[in-house]
Amino acid sequence: MVDLFREVDEALKQEKMERFWHQNGKYILGGIIAVIAITALWSGYNQWKISQAHKSTAAFMEMANAN
Repeated sequence: MVDLFREVDEALKQEKMERFWHQNGKYILGGIIAVIAITALWSGYNQWKISQAHKSTAAFMEMANAN
């Protein structure tokens, strides 16, 4: 009898999770995609800043060595 209650309880939990996913799945996936996109953009921006700093340093060193 206890097994029957456990099975019913598990079935209700699964049904509740499926309903939750159907109602909110697109928002969850959208949030995950947004986080990935923001992380990629931030990383690209930081790499660009580093590249610009290297160029500026190289130009300064070239100018300093020219004197």
